[in-house]
Amino acid sequence: MPPSPTDKTMWHAILKTLACVHQISSDHLPDEIPLSVNAVQHPEDMLTIIRNRFATITDAESGHVNRSQLAMLIDLLEAYIPNQWSQSAPQSLIHGDCHTANMIMRDNKIVLVDWENSGVSDPALDISNMTSLWRFLHLPDSHHQWLITTYAKMIKDDWLVDRVRIYRLIQFVHWAVNYTLFVQRRLQEPVNSTIKHRFSLEFQLKWQQIYYEKACTQLGIG
Repeated sequence: MPPSPTDKTMWHAILKTLACVHQISSDHLPDEIPLSVNAVQHPEDMLTIIRNRFATITDAESGHVNRSQLAMLIDLLEAYIPNQWSQSAPQSLIHGDCHTANMIMRDNKIVLVDWENSGVSDPALDISNMTSLWRFLHLPDSHHQWLITTYAKMIKDDWLVDRVRIYRLIQFVHWAVNYTLFVQRRLQEPVNSTIKHRFSLEFQLKWQQIYYEKACTQLGIG
């Protein structure tokens, strides 16, 4: 789990490590370094990922959220966010799965592990990913805002604040779709299934509802 919001030393160490990663721009990377698993230059890239995931959800039982509710959410999201930035987002090396379970403290520095989703994308994506994952959602909103603004100042990218704000909203919808898909697949398994899952059905149902409600709140749905 992430450190306490009051442990600013640890949080600064995390942000400094990310700044080291993100200072490696796409212009200074070997050609062999591919785009990240979720390569993003503008919001439409993330919307495409969501649409592709949503297309695999059927009208079958899916827990707390059904397909029509998600369709409404995606329609509202598409109307809310800009399809294009006014300019191309910066591109650098990103980790792609940025959370504290993929961080190790060594010699008073944070080391990142598990780079399978890494590659070239917008560095704001690592920050929005970190602040929208379930491990971090118990932290107060004021701490999320502190993280975002502190990091923007650290790397001298004021525009990052707005990009992270939009990315976080999209990722709330993304995770509502993902958890609905996870739940639907679980409910379709045979009763005597021997498939081993990392997380319980109860866990998936809980976060399906939380992400759906967060997305609704952000989009102004009562």
